[in-house]
Amino acid sequence: LIEDNTDCSPLGSRTPLVLIHGIFENAWPPNTAYAGQDTIANPYGDVWATFLSPSYFNNTNLLARYKIYRFHYVSSKKSVTTLAVDLQSLVIQMFPGVQFAIIAHSMGGLIARSYMNEAEAGHMVTTLITLATPHHGTPAALYFSRDSLAGPVWAFWFDKVDSHLWLPQTDIPNRSD
Repeated sequence: LIEDNTDCSPLGSRTPLVLIHGIFENAWPPNTAYAGQDTIANPYGDVWATFLSPSYFNNTNLLARYKIYRFHYVSSKKSVTTLAVDLQSLVIQMFPGVQFAIIAHSMGGLIARSYMNEAEAGHMVTTLITLATPHHGTPAALYFSRDSLAGPVWAFWFDKVDSHLWLPQTDIPNRSD
């Protein structure tokens, strides 16, 4: 966990707010000094910049109630469950026994849910907000791993089945809630 650079004051009586980025959002964008790098040693800190900007979000009220921390991870190195265990150990180090809130984007929401369920730490989270998290899975996430394991012949047939199952249903919501 990294304390967000927008607030260097101590936690005090505020609630910790952990921001968890989505898949590959730790990587530096093109045309930057560290373009393409996705490391924990040098995490990309601007993923949440728009969200935290005064023009988008009222920082004064936010910072009065919450102390912001960012959980960075490299997307392709560990499983969601392992990342949840990593989150748990960092939370215990940074603010032991203190309840906190989470805002998570995409894969970050899966990490948060795994932290709450599999690490049995749900009682520590006061609020969980997930943004565009694939709680019901996504065919796109399975595509490359499945096809690379299956080989070219099976990949061809999987693609045919996928196009039959997924493309005609673009106008139908994938959930009823």
